Amino acid sequence: MTTNYYLLLGLKQEFDISQEQLAANHLKLQKAIHPDNFANASSAEKLEAMKQVSLINDAFQLLKDPYQRGVYLLTLSGWQKPQEHQTIQAPELLMQQMSLRERFEEIKTCQQPEKQLDSFFDDIEDLIKKQYQTIVALFETVKTTTSESIYIELVRIKYFRKLKQEIIKFEEFLEDSMTH
Repeated sequence: MTTNYYLLLGLKQEFDISQEQLAANHLKLQKAIHPDNFANASSAEKLEAMKQVSLINDAFQLLKDPYQRGVYLLTLSGWQKPQEHQTIQAPELLMQQMSLRERFEEIKTCQQPEKQLDSFFDDIEDLIKKQYQTIVALFETVKTTTSESIYIELVRIKYFRKLKQEIIKFEEFLEDSMTH
């Protein structure tokens, strides 16, 4: 049987978790199982402590990320994530991605993209916040919502976050090119 990360970190099994509580519980467990506490223990006990530290870190990293947390929560309910080669049927998501991608490409090719990049970045931040709230609401109505529709919304937030990182990288590229 695999360990339930929510139980391990002392959290309610829900999508909308407190990041502060997650961090506090993680730190508390890390201190309790820190390898220094097992300095005089047997090799087997030290190894077990290291495994526990690794498990706690894995749980923390997974639950910290909204996309991974959502997928994990769905799998706890028995849902199976589509395989990489399977396409999800979400034309609206695809159209939104294409539209945002086109806007980003237009910004990248304009004469002075800095202001437009800032505005675009703010728009993406707003989309992420709204998307998070949408996912919270979907998980609250999980009895009337399909796992697939929740997953599509999780993919959407994953895409927004990836686009946000691309904007940051492009801004860094612009700053580097101005200094050289």
